[in-house]
Amino acid sequence: MNTRSPRSRPAFTLIELLVVIAIIAVLLALLLPALGGARATARASACSANIHSVAQALTMYADENAERGPHWSAWQTYHGDSEFPDPDDTPGPGWAELAEPYVATMDAFLCAGRPKATRANGEPAIRVAFFLQSRFTAARNNHRFYTSLNVPDVQFADRFVMLGDATNPVLFARPYGDSVKAPNVDPDDARWQAIFYPRERRPHAAGKYADGGGGSGSPGAIDPSQPAGGGNAASSIDRGEGGSNIGFIDGHVGLFGAYAPNKMTWHGWQMKAWGEVQ
Repeated sequence: MNTRSPRSRPAFTLIELLVVIAIIAVLLALLLPALGGARATARASACSANIHSVAQALTMYADENAERGPHWSAWQTYHGDSEFPDPDDTPGPGWAELAEPYVATMDAFLCAGRPKATRANGEPAIRVAFFLQSRFTAARNNHRFYTSLNVPDVQFADRFVMLGDATNPVLFARPYGDSVKAPNVDPDDARWQAIFYPRERRPHAAGKYADGGGGSGSPGAIDPSQPAGGGNAASSIDRGEGGSNIGFIDGHVGLFGAYAPNKMTWHGWQMKAWGEVQ
């Protein structure tokens, strides 16, 4: 019979334990930025996919409406004329409401990079994260409301901006923007520049940014992915990383960190920036 006691296992020394903890900390420090970058890339991809879906919806709408896209107007709230009467609603539907039957869900108009916040009454704080390019349409129609893009007017289908990330606070209800109105379903750039490129933003007061280089004189821009007045300082976009998604009338979507004069135009047959289309 073996009466020897089992061999005792040596315990970790304090130094060995500290070394293990240090190694784990180093690995976490290396992995976390990569994971954060992966999440940001995934959000950007999801946002790009949604813009592509909405671009397809706008094309289908035009196909069924004598080659004219949805009209632009003023401030529209979701079904504000019928289901959810709202004093903020301008008569008639917004462009996103007109395009809604051509997408699977209204979530197609949202961007994964913007947290889903709700208002005090439980209503979504944002319904449409993208803008419809209406600058050219408005200029062609003496800036009258309820006018639509005539698709055959566009000669540069691969460079004509049709929609994109809207980052001007005047287009959004709080906490994403400056307006106290209900969430807008008709963001457009007929009167105000709607998109501001990360590398063109210049810091301004209250966490906002001056005009994005287009010379429009429009109000400052904020990053709607930072709601509740959180400011933009911590945003990867504002550090010059990532960019703004733009969808073109031919259906493709691109990510841009700055205005690219040879790749985009706001005019149907001339290469012009937003501020040059009057």
